[in-house]
Amino acid sequence: SSGINAEWPLRPGEDVFLEDSDHFITNNKLDETLLLSTLTVLRADKEDHGEYYCKAQYDTPVYIEVIAKDTIDLLLNGTGCDASQHNVENGKVVNESVDGSKIIYTVECNPGFWISKGLGNLLYCDDEGSLVLPQCERVIIKAIIEEHSDEAHLLKVSYESKSWIGNGTLCDDGWEDREADIICKQNGFLHGKAVSLTANDEDFVLTGLNCPCGESYNLEHCSAARYEDSELPCLSEEAAGVRCYNESLINRVTFLTARSTRKTYKLSMKIKVLKFGKPLGLSYLDSSSFKLTSLSEKSEELDIRKAIVNLKEDSANVKLVARKPNGYQTLKSHCVQLTMEGPFLNQTFKQEYCFK
Repeated sequence: SSGINAEWPLRPGEDVFLEDSDHFITNNKLDETLLLSTLTVLRADKEDHGEYYCKAQYDTPVYIEVIAKDTIDLLLNGTGCDASQHNVENGKVVNESVDGSKIIYTVECNPGFWISKGLGNLLYCDDEGSLVLPQCERVIIKAIIEEHSDEAHLLKVSYESKSWIGNGTLCDDGWEDREADIICKQNGFLHGKAVSLTANDEDFVLTGLNCPCGESYNLEHCSAARYEDSELPCLSEEAAGVRCYNESLINRVTFLTARSTRKTYKLSMKIKVLKFGKPLGLSYLDSSSFKLTSLSEKSEELDIRKAIVNLKEDSANVKLVARKPNGYQTLKSHCVQLTMEGPFLNQTFKQEYCFK
């Protein structure tokens, strides 16, 4: 019924490949008046199931039966095992190869699933006719953030499934803002950006964390690969980290020292400006960028006599000396307000400092 034809007559001991090169007839031997043969299927497919009509042709175009039975049931490799008929739950076949007379299928699990520990990713029928079937099991990935610097957090991840468990650092291969945003939202922030950080311990356990588009608040549908199975190594400075923030533009002023004398105020501070969690260059700052105002009963702008701006790579150290007006009196506990120009036109930031 397969529509495969062979050239006849066959002779005892003769092996014949059929025209499709995937079927051949072997073990031809003469039993009294019958020629007994074995049909072997090299590459099995769905069309190889069913009934095969066994007929032979002599030199004359006359067909005769060579065995008493009109049809035979074909069992592939004599076992009845057919790997092509089995689907892998939560996975799919991504490749097919041939090893001798055996067809081998490579299986890939769906996102969020891994091959069970101890099982390979190959689907096939073994030499004893038993089906070797990979299992895809659900993997739960979790992440927490640990403070690493003023504006960044190091990511710590864990994974757990029926047969897998582990925790450590995430390699930054494939690390992008979409995944960082999800993790920052899980930790109470509104936004997040992906960064690469230096980890003290090279305890990488996962790599290639990937979350589908549209996922906003959890890692339930995200996938990742075990670091041990990856081909590309990660260096200690390639640990995945996040910059989490709530506002798109943040001005951060840290007062280092502050003195109020009879005639002057002396302030030193460290300044950072973050846009989407990333430090901006502060080259726009100079002595004219600052104002200092008294917040006593009579609000009054103070005369800044000296402003020294020392620019760093992603911050600035500033020293201000402001003169108090004649007759200016303050309580022991009082506050001043620093006004600083922003990186954009007509934009200012204000921050108070209170003396106690």
